[in-house]
Amino acid sequence: MNNQKTLLAVVYAMVLFVTITIAVLLFWEYRCFQHEARELSQVKDAYYQHVEMLKRSLNASMLSTDEEEQETDSEKKKINETSSDLEEDSADDAVDSELEDQKIEFQVISDDEEHRLKEIKSGLQIIPKQKNIRKKSKARRSIAKVVKPSVRYAPRRDFVFSWPVDIESFWLSSLFGPRKRPNGQVEFHHAIDMAAMKGTPVKAAAMGTVIVAQTLSGFGNCIMIEHNKHYKTRYAHLHRIGVRVGQVVQEGQYIGSVGDTGLVRKSGRDASHLHFEVHQDGRRVNPLAFLFS
Repeated sequence: MNNQKTLLAVVYAMVLFVTITIAVLLFWEYRCFQHEARELSQVKDAYYQHVEMLKRSLNASMLSTDEEEQETDSEKKKINETSSDLEEDSADDAVDSELEDQKIEFQVISDDEEHRLKEIKSGLQIIPKQKNIRKKSKARRSIAKVVKPSVRYAPRRDFVFSWPVDIESFWLSSLFGPRKRPNGQVEFHHAIDMAAMKGTPVKAAAMGTVIVAQTLSGFGNCIMIEHNKHYKTRYAHLHRIGVRVGQVVQEGQYIGSVGDTGLVRKSGRDASHLHFEVHQDGRRVNPLAFLFS
């Protein structure tokens, strides 16, 4: 009888221990789930913020394009006005020529009438010449403004790149342009950052030859591909480099994986992202101009 009681006590103790263990595990899983859900909500909010930033950037690009078209239309209008001025000058010259022809006919009238007509002719000539001087100077100013070179640099959009990371595997965490550092200073970001999980595959944006495949200060594990004499692309902060210098890669070919090597900003547990640059004739330009073409 005592043995049965002892056995029942042991069974009850084991059941109680298992129950407590399962309850602890479930509570721990629940807390982990809450933490992950909170982080997912933060990532979702950041994603929507950067999508809004991207829309604003694209709208700004479209507005700048419209302004350039308006400037072009304005320049065309000024050229047309210049042409009109030149036509008026030609018309004035024709009037002068006509008056010169009339001068020959005036020889057959009296001296007084000839003198009177010469005065009228002189009065007619003074006004058009002053008008021509004003219009010609205006024409020169218009032409000078048309041929004046622009100091703004606008990248040529004669090349198209594919996204180096699958579009459904990342979100844009930083755009091309000025941004603030954690210390409040403003710097210019010459690339776009694609935040993704560590190990996400990175692909070549276009066919080319690998000219850099090593660890660089600031960039961490870095790859640079030369596509032609005008264009190069850089892929920085990689977790792993999958190509070697001199290797020819095709568009969409695996070249490495997303990581957080080098100098990166970290706002959460994982700062993994791809720093993607486009170089055009040695100048770093906005990659979105070539990815959305």
